[in-house]
Amino acid sequence: MNYDVMIANMEAERNKANDDLQYYRRFTAPMHNGFTRKQTIRQLTNRKRMLDARIRRLIEQRETSK
Repeated sequence: MNYDVMIANMEAERNKANDDLQYYRRFTAPMHNGFTRKQTIRQLTNRKRMLDARIRRLIEQRETSK
């Protein structure tokens, strides 16, 4: 498996999620898509954390497969 490509893709997704989170915190109204601002920020933060964890697991798998 090519872990470097998978890790690079996950990092790109994480960077986009982080950009979305930063943009949302700065420029949005209290309600968006039927969710409160706090709920949406929580969802975006959880997505970023999930991607961080996925990247860590891929790095660990890459190290153990060598």
